[in-house]
Amino acid sequence: VISNMAAPDGQSNLSQIFSDLNRAGQAGDFNKALKLSTKILKQDPHDEKAYHCKVVSLIQLGQFSEVIRFMGGNYKLSDPLKFERAYSLYRLNRTQEALEVIKKIPEPDHRIKELLGQVLYRLEEYDQCLELYRDLIRNSQDEFDEERETNLAAVVAAAQMWGGKQLEDYGLRESTYELSYNAACTELSKGDVKGAEDKLQKAEELCRQNLEEDPEVTEEDVESELGVLKTQRAYCLQLQGQNEEATKIYNQVLKSRPTDVGLIAVASNNIISLNKDQNVFDSKKKIKSATAEGVDQKLTKQQLRDIAFNKCLLQMYTNQSDKTENEACRKLARSLQEDYPDHDMPVLIQVAQLCREKHRQKAVDLLSDHIAGKPNPSITMRLTLAQLHLNQGNAGQAAEVLESVGDLRYKPNMVSTLVNLYSSMENIEGAAEVLDTTVNWYKEHDPSSPYLAQLMRASSQFKLKHDPSSPYLAQLMRASSQFKLKHGQAHKATEILEELRSMYPDDVKTIAQLISAYSLCDPKKGEQISKELPPLDPSFFSGVDIEALERAAMSMGT
Repeated sequence: VISNMAAPDGQSNLSQIFSDLNRAGQAGDFNKALKLSTKILKQDPHDEKAYHCKVVSLIQLGQFSEVIRFMGGNYKLSDPLKFERAYSLYRLNRTQEALEVIKKIPEPDHRIKELLGQVLYRLEEYDQCLELYRDLIRNSQDEFDEERETNLAAVVAAAQMWGGKQLEDYGLRESTYELSYNAACTELSKGDVKGAEDKLQKAEELCRQNLEEDPEVTEEDVESELGVLKTQRAYCLQLQGQNEEATKIYNQVLKSRPTDVGLIAVASNNIISLNKDQNVFDSKKKIKSATAEGVDQKLTKQQLRDIAFNKCLLQMYTNQSDKTENEACRKLARSLQEDYPDHDMPVLIQVAQLCREKHRQKAVDLLSDHIAGKPNPSITMRLTLAQLHLNQGNAGQAAEVLESVGDLRYKPNMVSTLVNLYSSMENIEGAAEVLDTTVNWYKEHDPSSPYLAQLMRASSQFKLKHDPSSPYLAQLMRASSQFKLKHGQAHKATEILEELRSMYPDDVKTIAQLISAYSLCDPKKGEQISKELPPLDPSFFSGVDIEALERAAMSMGT
């Protein structure tokens, strides 16, 4: 911007100032350029070039607030400098305002689009950002191509990790440590933690190789650049349960005194999550770093939310006997509930705080009211309420809650819990109803499930124990045996039928089914049991022409 400055005609003193301004710009002396451009504007407040030079000098000096203030005083001269205004707003973290300025540019060039990409990324508008970078890569070819590809990789990773998107494979390279890092984040978003860890190790190797080639780069510089990569790898280890190793790496990163407040916040917060309710003194120090000034400008909304939750949890852990501090914890949790109404954590913290204070019924009431006010309360909330009821000794209320958890109610562990709850209350009918409805559910929704046969057998055994006269028992056991026969488990089918025969020894149908089952796994046993079949009534054959039947069989080739 500060080049080829011609002096206004007839103003020899300005000519010299413009000449000095040009030299200052070329030398990168923006303090001097600022003074000279200001001097010109005092003599000619409407000089467009001097005005532009002052704006650029302020930007180069990092005085973004002054840029906005200065540009607000002259619309005619500032209006063409929308890029400079938008960039300054972006650097001031007035990101939405920056976006509004960019939208007013009718034909944005590549420079504007590059800034727009940064703005959209910070606003977490990943879909638009993704399309923008794809367009830039398709329609440009210069020395910034690799940087654009890196930015695209970052957007792809963020869209999947924070935006919950499932994106196609864009065939991005992993030739630099930045690209390899973003590839690792993409793997992490897909749940491939080990794959992410491997790519992060590769990124660290590439980073070290790249930086060590520069003789002016110190070991401290290398460690500083490796900080983000190491922290992400520590997170992968944490997810795999390798907590000691993860904590060690987090602390190593923090001891290197990184300047990135976002990196410090993430490492500190993750240590807090590993400490849980232990090592509280260390966590109290770490939470100050995790909530330091400027952190909100570096992290995503989800990261900031998680840090806020951990801060509230830490306050709960550290104030076990102080009533004033306990109330402060509840106040913070209620505030978080207002900020994040769709998230369970603030309410769960309040419930946990009440339980720690021995106010268990208040905890039950709070959670019950919260669930009642939600059209579709989460499974976590309902299971927590059931646990609270059990802790209070209210098995019936716990069972009622568990009956309302949708399809989860038919999972094996849930069925077992419900049966035990009803049995503990001597509500045998309720327990039997759980088994019956579960059998019917599996028959309708998942008839091939191996759990169905197991469930049917469990149901029959339960009924045999508690209601041996039930007419449904034989039907259930018979159905269970047929299921096992259908799925190639003839031996298990015979076990059920043998049990059924012991209950109804004269039932011909059961004996016949048992013979059929043994014919598939133990023919000799089947033949032995067949002798127990009663002789057929001769009257059964009255009116039957045996010779005609034999002739018919011969004519069919049998």
